[in-house]
Amino acid sequence: MKIVILGALGYVGFELCKPFKDSPNEIIAIDSSFLPDKVNYLVKNGIKFYYRFIRLPSNHLIFQRTIL
Repeated sequence: MKIVILGALGYVGFELCKPFKDSPNEIIAIDSSFLPDKVNYLVKNGIKFYYRFIRLPSNHLIFQRTIL
C-alpha cells in the first residue's frame, strides 16, 4: 500500500512520517519547501521525498461566496 503525506517537512507532517519509517508500506512525502536536515532524515529511513508545489488550477473555485 502507498501512503502519501503532504506537507511532510512541517511540524505535523514530519512527526507523522516518523512512525512510518519501519513500515512495510511505500511512504511518499511531498512538500513545497526543502529543508536538507529533514529531507536527509526521511530518505535515510526509506521514505521517498518529492519537492513539489501542489495547487489547484487558477480557475478552480475552492469556496463560492453566496450573497443573500
